[in-house]
Amino acid sequence: MTFQERFKKEDLCHRCGVEFGSHPNPAKFSRECDNPRYLRNRDRKCRCDKTSLINMSLRQKEERDPNWSINTHCCFCKKVTKIFHLRTKKINEEEFEQCYNCKDKTQVPKTEEPIINKLKGRRERTESDQERKRTRLTPEREVVNNYANGPVWKPIKNKEEPSWQKEEQKKKERWCTERCQFMDHKQLSKGRITYFNADTRMVHDDVNCPLGALDYSYEGRSQPRCLCFNRKAKYCQQHQHETEKCNCPIESRIVERNFGGSRCPALNCPYEGKYQHCSHNYCKKHRIYIMGYKQPCKECQKEIIPELKEESYENEIKNQEEEIKRTLGVGGSNQQEEIKEEDPMELTIDLETDEEKENKRLRKQIKQLSEEQQRIEEESNHLKEYNEKLQKELQTKKNENKILTQDLKEASTRIEILAKEIEKVELIEKSVCSKEVSIFHCKDCKEEGNDYVYCPQSTINMYKALYFNEEAMRKEKEEEIKEYQGLFETYQKQEEERNEEPTFDEEVFNQILAELDITYNPEKVELNEQ
Repeated sequence: MTFQERFKKEDLCHRCGVEFGSHPNPAKFSRECDNPRYLRNRDRKCRCDKTSLINMSLRQKEERDPNWSINTHCCFCKKVTKIFHLRTKKINEEEFEQCYNCKDKTQVPKTEEPIINKLKGRRERTESDQERKRTRLTPEREVVNNYANGPVWKPIKNKEEPSWQKEEQKKKERWCTERCQFMDHKQLSKGRITYFNADTRMVHDDVNCPLGALDYSYEGRSQPRCLCFNRKAKYCQQHQHETEKCNCPIESRIVERNFGGSRCPALNCPYEGKYQHCSHNYCKKHRIYIMGYKQPCKECQKEIIPELKEESYENEIKNQEEEIKRTLGVGGSNQQEEIKEEDPMELTIDLETDEEKENKRLRKQIKQLSEEQQRIEEESNHLKEYNEKLQKELQTKKNENKILTQDLKEASTRIEILAKEIEKVELIEKSVCSKEVSIFHCKDCKEEGNDYVYCPQSTINMYKALYFNEEAMRKEKEEEIKEYQGLFETYQKQEEERNEEPTFDEEVFNQILAELDITYNPEKVELNEQ
């Protein structure tokens, strides 16, 4: 077998994750892969720190991650990941590999500076294949087959889920199943799809979900499919009830199945186990093939027989009662005469009741039609009012949009004028910041050693951020001062209440003293009066 015959076009490379049909060099497929992207990350030409890579791989090994021994990594978080779960990102005209969890990062990661030979003034020499095997990126310990002789990898519970997975759970409705998802999770585990291919549109299950199980007519109109007796289905949209509470007729259970390209599984069929174009009816509830045309199976017949027995028993009781009445009517002559006299009256009454019934039926229909007409008129009036409200809201929103557009135009003109004035102005004092701490630098900023010289736009951004921070601090202080003022006011009120002395009327006080003198010293009172 040749090398080309051993692999198919759909097979993936074990190193770079590219298909055999689109591989840059199919002659070196799989183990001897020479994809430049794979080699660049493997040989650490991205200038990532070697010690950080080794420490990260050891941490993954402690967490029982099976990918800890792979020789490709993310340049931002230094985590060992497969190459087909990474994407290239350019920063300052340099390419770096980025995983899905680091997709929002834009800062240049920590890299090793190239070591220059002081004597000859050239870069560090490249390692050979033998030296690279000796000094590999992974730890020096040998790889252990954890799947055969060791514990199974269990992910950490506190590990954060990716953003697309949280959105997928939010968009699932009440009756959705596990297969209602943004993308196929099996293909993701095999490497056919990456996290970056996630689409926010929900794809519902075609078999068990009531929103996805649909049948289309020739005109393209969709109709819900019956899901009464599906194991994983929870709700049937066609009959509008839960699958556990199904009381549908027996006809809905029976479905016709065709066996054109597969073996016939029906018992007592002449073509059983053969590839013939035969069709049979199938009971979805009991999962049995039926040889007749839309007939109930044996277990369905057992459910029908007790119902028929109850109906037959009721009919027999009615017949017996009628026979007893007839026998009693034949006994006396007076009873016969009364019956003969009552018979013609009964006939006339029956005729009149039929006419009255027809009239009543017509009157009921007229009433129903009049009620429906009133209901429709009320609904139409309600809809008119609702439409008027919506039109008013639309007009108000249009006016608001016009005002906002005018404000935006004015603001844009002001910004252009300010930008032109800033270009004319020459900065006297340049704002300088070190590379380790700088946040606001851009492409227009200049580099001077280990510092950035900010351009006018970046200086404006820096002072704007400082201004907003000072405003926030000022607001916090004002709130604290208000709280302290309220406390001081309450303390002042309490002290004033304590210091207030009780006041008495002098007249009342003198009257009390006079009464006391009369009771205790009556002699003094008599002398004073004399």
